[in-house]
Amino acid sequence: MLVHLLKGKGAVVPVALLTFITSSIGFPVVASAQGVAQKIPVLQIPIIAGPGVPESVQARSQEMLTALLDFRPNLKLVVKEGGVKETTPLAEPVAAAPVAEPVKETAPAGASPAIQKAKSTAETGISHARKGRYERALTSLMNARSQYEKNMAALDNFEEYVDVLAWIAASFVLGGFSEEASSAIRQLLATASDFTAYEETFGARAAAAINDAKGKTKPVGNLTIAASPSDADIYVDGRLVGSGKVEVADLHRGAHFIRVAGPGLIPAARKINFTKTASTKLAAKVIPGARAAVTPVVASVTSSTGKPIEWYIENGEFYRPDFLKVAKDEARQNLVQAILMGYVGMSGNNYHLGLFVFDAKSGVVTAVDPVIFDRELGNMQITLLDLDAKVAEVIVDFPADRPIVTKPELYARTMAPAPVAQPLPVVVQAPEPVSGSVPAPAPAPVVVAAPSPAPAPAPFPSYSYELPEREPQPAGGFDEMPDDFPWEYEEIPSEGQPIYKKWWLWTVVGVVAAGAVVGGVCGAGKCSSDSGAGTVSGTVNWR
Repeated sequence: MLVHLLKGKGAVVPVALLTFITSSIGFPVVASAQGVAQKIPVLQIPIIAGPGVPESVQARSQEMLTALLDFRPNLKLVVKEGGVKETTPLAEPVAAAPVAEPVKETAPAGASPAIQKAKSTAETGISHARKGRYERALTSLMNARSQYEKNMAALDNFEEYVDVLAWIAASFVLGGFSEEASSAIRQLLATASDFTAYEETFGARAAAAINDAKGKTKPVGNLTIAASPSDADIYVDGRLVGSGKVEVADLHRGAHFIRVAGPGLIPAARKINFTKTASTKLAAKVIPGARAAVTPVVASVTSSTGKPIEWYIENGEFYRPDFLKVAKDEARQNLVQAILMGYVGMSGNNYHLGLFVFDAKSGVVTAVDPVIFDRELGNMQITLLDLDAKVAEVIVDFPADRPIVTKPELYARTMAPAPVAQPLPVVVQAPEPVSGSVPAPAPAPVVVAAPSPAPAPAPFPSYSYELPEREPQPAGGFDEMPDDFPWEYEEIPSEGQPIYKKWWLWTVVGVVAAGAVVGGVCGAGKCSSDSGAGTVSGTVNWR
């Protein structure tokens, strides 16, 4: 084994060698104990790459994960070749080789005229319900339900019948028939206990009523079914539960449908009203000579809608009833107990890898915690080592109590809108002239250019300008004002001059001063009568 590892590819050798050393040296006791244990057969579907993920990333992660799982002593890995990358319309399924006469194959179940009539009646009722004509809708839908139940043995796509039950319940709710609505919802959830109603399909009020009642229903017992012939397939409410004799656990109270079918058999079906643990038998008629002449043909398993299992992986539609049927058929055809599926998407600067495991025994699909590695793939080896251990643990000890009931969050994070293709230019050639006529000059081909994208708006202009130079002006003063300047003013009332500026005050002061001078002179004896008459002169100034 060591020589085989050393000859492997460079991308796988470090991881596989580490796994080999760990399993051979680190845990000899565990390896010895598991050596005698039975290996679990696992079908690995090639990892699907999401939008924008390079094929090299998808191929490398697939190669490394396969190498790791291949060295698990308790797993027997079967890798499915190929895969569906694009969601393009599928080609018609390859038909089986014709059987020699006198054997006559029965017509496909979906081609039954009674089923086609029921489907047409159901479509009419659904159309009335979407237009708000609930009474007319209920008339058509209940008629379609009766037609389906009478021809259940010929119904291959049980989801058609479930849709009719759902629209009957929604029409009762939206039409205001509360009592009938409760009964219809109970019948729906008894037949399809995992049904989820979406607002965009049934409306917010009807979806809330159905989903609220979903958590209130409880299983009441188990049903044991014995089919004849012993290898005939057994379906309960459209779900393949096994062949021969099986016990179906945790059925809800209400109406259930059992169908037995298989190659070379005329299918048989029965409706039962289940109330507690019980058992029943159902036999399908054998077409004389058909079972000996039927040769198994290995082909890609597809659903009743023509979609292979890879389509459901690429779109994250693990919760749909038709996916569970496809996965069950895929597991049975490849004789495996589990199916391992993977999806790698891109978000920002990282890649997200999510793995999903379908367990054929329980008919449940669950998710393994996704891992993230960088764009340079530097941490891919260590990340996948941890993921490999988680996958092995889920397969060996499958957690049936953790089913996927909605689209995993991984898809919402990594899915990106597809780029819009640009239209190509169209060249219109002029018609050729009619023979015998004078040829006119051939006009030049008219080229219709593809519409160009709208021009980007011009940037907002930035204004920059200089003020014109002005002649120097004299500084200040009212002389600069034009003659017609609109002067506005109001007179300020005068408060009067102060007393020291009054003229009469200084006259009095002058007179007093003059009198004082004369009095002083006379007092000095200069103005006596003996000295004769004298003249006194002076000047008094005031401002």
